Amino acid sequence: IANTARLLGTAGAFLLGGAVVAAIDIPTAIHATAGLCALAALFAWFLEDLKGSSDRPAGKEGPSLLRHALQDLRRPAVVWLLAYYVVLFALLRFPFHTYQPYLREVGAEDPMAIGLLFFALNLVAAPCSRLTPWLCRRFGPIPLFWAMPLLIAVSLLLMAGRPDGLGIALFFVHQIPFGMHWAVIQ
Repeated sequence: IANTARLLGTAGAFLLGGAVVAAIDIPTAIHATAGLCALAALFAWFLEDLKGSSDRPAGKEGPSLLRHALQDLRRPAVVWLLAYYVVLFALLRFPFHTYQPYLREVGAEDPMAIGLLFFALNLVAAPCSRLTPWLCRRFGPIPLFWAMPLLIAVSLLLMAGRPDGLGIALFFVHQIPFGMHWAVIQ
């Protein structure tokens, strides 16, 4: 549910960013994003561990995050998941970098179009995220581990050399594994 909410929030942010670019300009949207990131960091600074204080005996500190991470990285399954995640994340991000010229063309015609596109992409990813627990129960996580990179690979092959609308439309196919990858890995 948290990842679905994050994707819906991101969709709204893309829509708002597109509106700022259309109404004002790109530097203003970048400055607004940087300011909001700083504000989020400030809020995070003051978050408290709601669970930790009541679970520990008085005067006992919990293990450090770094120590926990190093312990977990000694487990082969964690290393495998980390490697898988890095490869999947690279596959998910690759098209966004290689399609910048086509996105620039769309944005030049209508600056709001990029915000609308990324808004719509996140609206596709959010229900995929929400359905992931059901899909894992129905098919198991292992078939989904294989299906996500294979779906991306097939869509990338279809995108190759397609500077038309089909290439950009295949971004929506990428949103299926994009919405699912966090939940499947967890």
